[in-house]
Amino acid sequence: MGIETEVTYDPGMADVVVEINGEPRPDAVVSMDTARELLRLSGRSGGLRVRHRVPVPIGSGFGTSGAAALGVALAGSHELSLGLSPMEAAKVAHRVEVEHRTGLGTVSGQFFGGIEVRRVPGAPGVGLVSRVPFSGPLVVVAVHNGPMKTARMLSDPILRERVNETGRWMIDRLLEEPTVGSFMKLSHTFTLGLGLMPRRVREGLEKAAEAGLYVGMAMFGRTYFTIVEEGRVGWALDIMERLLPRGRVIVSPLSQDGARLN
Repeated sequence: MGIETEVTYDPGMADVVVEINGEPRPDAVVSMDTARELLRLSGRSGGLRVRHRVPVPIGSGFGTSGAAALGVALAGSHELSLGLSPMEAAKVAHRVEVEHRTGLGTVSGQFFGGIEVRRVPGAPGVGLVSRVPFSGPLVVVAVHNGPMKTARMLSDPILRERVNETGRWMIDRLLEEPTVGSFMKLSHTFTLGLGLMPRRVREGLEKAAEAGLYVGMAMFGRTYFTIVEEGRVGWALDIMERLLPRGRVIVSPLSQDGARLN
């Protein structure tokens, strides 16, 4: 499960038009500005029509703005024959997303795919990314309960400092033990440490851990997730649906691949 993006150049258009799931979205400013930057680089007049298919809730910690921008950058570069390498196109998407404060490192993770650890911040090719290896089919199981404004969260200096302090030592721990189990335990601890969820949710996460299932929160959104082997999806869903607030359930295979052109 992922975002699919189609970009079409139209010399008769005056600007960029973005559609999400068939609906015009003039508020999709990250996609729009990524497309406008590509047009500027191409030196062409006209516009781009961007069509996104987004199968997950927007603004809920799934990284939709970064994935959309990355899709625009890759597909738009190809459509305009810019000759950008995939990494050069990804840098355009990263820069636009950082400017809008909808994410600080999302594009890098989506570019490389899999389970990754951002050891040094920065755009793809600038920041340093390590992978958490895994074999066999893994599945992301999530329960979604509503959006959060990422830009507002990233503009809060107290929260940013708490994220940095809590996350710094966890990255070191994960690099010492780069396993999926370690990743989920640290995600669970990180989520509890930030304290962004209601007491009922916190108690649910703690009870899930007692049952052997470690659940974290997607940053930033009221979306709670875990990663399990394919054969344990039913077990994970049963625990999450019993202990967490009811919401939209999302189940998706975990891909080793990052963003790519079809």
